[in-house]
Amino acid sequence: MITKDDYENNRLTNPIYEFIKIWTHATFLFHDFHTGGPLYYSNVWKRKPPALGYNINGCHALDWAAGNDQLFLGGSYVYNKSSSSLAAVGSTKVGGMLGYDALYKSLGKNSCLGQALVDWFADRLNSNQERGFIIGWHYGMMIVGDPLICFKKIPGIDSSLPEIFPPRGF
Repeated sequence: MITKDDYENNRLTNPIYEFIKIWTHATFLFHDFHTGGPLYYSNVWKRKPPALGYNINGCHALDWAAGNDQLFLGGSYVYNKSSSSLAAVGSTKVGGMLGYDALYKSLGKNSCLGQALVDWFADRLNSNQERGFIIGWHYGMMIVGDPLICFKKIPGIDSSLPEIFPPRGF
């Protein structure tokens, strides 16, 4: 189990991570870990996380409006003084990313983050699950930062795919 202290001091600051997925309860101000309590946007900001991208699966994490366009958790990942953090995907409301495999498969095929989010949403709309719940749960998903960022390798994705950067068509 990842605790608040482990995430803040070891994983969030470790330069080996190119893309981090974090799944916690959240508000626009903090992640709420089951062990260790809240990790506030200000702590994330001060850590200057070095990963290029983030999937923040927590309610309201990208709710920039709640923070009066200034203070919000998702922004602390992208707009801090790190020279590498470029994008975060997450929710502006109650909800988050379920069935995230389609996002990672798309990224693994060298799609940019924006296209991968579109591919994920299309997969959710075509799922056999109750559409009313899924649509209500997933509306509000967005990207903060650069939606055109691509990742050369995504852990757990077929490594036999050719590495192409930038993506085909650019």
